Parts: sequence; structure tokens; C-alpha cells
Amino acid sequence: MGTKVKLFLGLLLVGVVVVAGVYAMTVWELLPSRELSPAEKILLQQRQQDQVAEIVKTNDPAKCEQAKDIVIDGRSYQEVCENNIYMNLAQEKLDTSYCKKLDDKSYPIELCMQSVLSQKAATATSPDFCNAVEGADLKEGCLYQYWLANAMRKGDTAVCNSISNPIGVSYCKDTVYTKNLAGGAKLDCTLFSKEKAADCKSVESAIQSKSATSCALVQDVDLQQVCSSRIQ
Repeated sequence: MGTKVKLFLGLLLVGVVVVAGVYAMTVWELLPSRELSPAEKILLQQRQQDQVAEIVKTNDPAKCEQAKDIVIDGRSYQEVCENNIYMNLAQEKLDTSYCKKLDDKSYPIELCMQSVLSQKAATATSPDFCNAVEGADLKEGCLYQYWLANAMRKGDTAVCNSISNPIGVSYCKDTVYTKNLAGGAKLDCTLFSKEKAADCKSVESAIQSKSATSCALVQDVDLQQVCSSRIQ
């Protein structure tokens, strides 16, 4: 669960980068009947990439057929195009059915589903949404996001105790404590986990000495901001 929790958190900062190319008849017709130079190959691929980017913007996977004859480094660029669109649709519509259309190789289905479920869980009004999720790992991750979001909204670390995994509980509480500190709560390093207690003590010391330099050395970005705000 520790790894999965990190995966979930890190997930919301994840985006789909289009690296595909698409077949363009006009480009090929202009090329001489000889082997392309390295510079010409790069130029062709850049043009193809621009065209596939435009196809992806349509969110219509059927249009990816235009790239059916393109294979670069052993990869079908029709599949790359389709996978990008399915990822986009899953995120835009928060619909896991699009995740299931991915090839599950360069575009893992479970990773896509985790991202969608975590976003939906954060706004869910009941844990029943997560309890209905199929797959033990996906359900556990969904519930983690649900309880974390609720604890953050309420500013109440007691809500974190509903999380099933001890590591998740600890991270949840640290996150809520940090949020409360940003809101003006009294600094109390005994409330933090062992992992965050050292950073908290660094903040405490920096505040007492009113040292901006010491604040800059705090590893946790959120606690660093708390530190800086309290020495001003």
C-alpha cells in the first residue's frame, strides 16, 4: 500500500505526451525516390508528429486510422494515437470505460483507472462509491483518496483513522497537520509521524531564530512554506 499510495498521489500531477507520427501522402509524394538522409528523416517525423497531435485533439479514435501505415521503432502509431485519445477521454469524462480500451503495454490500464478513480473519490459524498469498485487494490486506493479528501476538507485527523493501511493513516495525518499549520494552527511536532517530525523540528528552530536560510533547508515543500510565512 505504501507504494500504491505514492502512486495515487503522484498520479494527479500526471499528463499524456503525444510522441506519435501520422502518415501524410503529400509528404511522401514530395520525397525523392532515394533513401532519406538523417536530417530528412527527422524532418518527416516532426511533420508526422504535428499531424498526429492534431488528430488527438479531435478525441475521435476512428481518425487514428490515418496513421495505420506508420511504424517507428517497432511501434504502431495508429495504436499510439488511439491510446492517447482514450487516455484523454478517460481524464476529461472521468470514465474508466475508456481506460479499458488501452493496450495495457505502454499505456497501463490500471494506472489510468487509478487516476480516474482518485479524482472521483475526492469529490464523492459517500465511501459507497469506492466500495463498489472491482479489484481489491483499486478499491483500497479509492477509499484512501476518499478519506484523505474528507480529512483535508474537515481539517480533522480523526477521519484518517478510517483508512485501512497504517502507512496511509500516517501520511493522511501528516497532510492534514500541515494544512492546518498553513491555516495558522499552533506548531506541535509531536503530532507528526517520525518521517516528518525532523522537518517539523527544523521549522520550529528556524522560526525561533527567524532564519529564512534555515527555512529554505526544510525538505518538505509545504512545511517550508509554513516556515517562511511565520518568520515574516
